[in-house]
This record gives sequence, C-alpha cells and structure tokens, in this order.
Amino acid sequence: MVSSYKNEIGRIIIMAKRIKMVKATKARDFTERRDRMQRPG
Repeated sequence: MVSSYKNEIGRIIIMAKRIKMVKATKARDFTERRDRMQRPG
C-alpha cells in the first residue's frame, strides 16, 4: 500500500515535469516566432 502510494506520487511528479517542459518549449517557440515576425526580413 505504501509503496504503491509512493509510485503514484512519483508518476504525478514525472507527468507534471513533462507538462512543464512541453509548456516551456511551446512558450519559447511562440516567443521566437513573434520576434521573427516583428524583425523586418
């Protein structure tokens, strides 16, 4: 019971980290794209 509880927490932490990484990557792509559009040619 205790070990499965720890596994569950670990899985949630891993998922949260993955989501955070994906969001950070998307935000960086969006910022780069916006900078490229603002910069003339």
